[in-house]
Amino acid sequence: MYRLSFCFRNSNPGTLFALLTLVLVISSCTRTQPVTYYQLSTSDSCQTAGDAIAIGDSVIGLGPMRLPEALERPQIVSRQSSNRLQLSDSQRWIEPLAENIYRVLRENLSVLLDTERFLIYPWSRAIPADYQIIIEIIRFESTGYQTVSLEAVWSIRDKTAKVIILPQKRSSYQVRVMSPDYEELVRALSETLCLFCREIAQELSNNFGEK
Repeated sequence: MYRLSFCFRNSNPGTLFALLTLVLVISSCTRTQPVTYYQLSTSDSCQTAGDAIAIGDSVIGLGPMRLPEALERPQIVSRQSSNRLQLSDSQRWIEPLAENIYRVLRENLSVLLDTERFLIYPWSRAIPADYQIIIEIIRFESTGYQTVSLEAVWSIRDKTAKVIILPQKRSSYQVRVMSPDYEELVRALSETLCLFCREIAQELSNNFGEK
């Protein structure tokens, strides 16, 4: 402290001003930005009970579900180009993304299939699922604040997890983002999950549902 005050006393005003400016710049750079947290939600268009497709007492198992490693992080990921992604440190998911997606899928499908009989992977072998939906998400991201995309490869198997009832199918959905903010982006991503759930429900209805 003595050496610092001595240095200041023997510095000319221009040097002192430059040092103070440098301190202020460093201080402003190290100040952390406030973080805003987001959560995917069920979509109103998937919560209309009148559209329900009853599947009786069947138990539906959701998972395993695989996400790209780039999405397994708290920051929201936006695609800037084919080869460039942007992570926002100040815009984050409030929980692991996979857990949030599982819950939204379950809530949407519970209305669309008129059942609460779901198992989330991994589940106990003592409670087998009649049908297992296996999902690999290829893309779940925004594209320049104009659209969001969900692309998934999925299949349905029976309770043994060996007999393939619905072979691997690739599904893609795009939803337009109505305003350039993260809350609208997350709403649009939630809507892509609703579209995905509607396709899953229709496939279950075509193969196993009550006509």
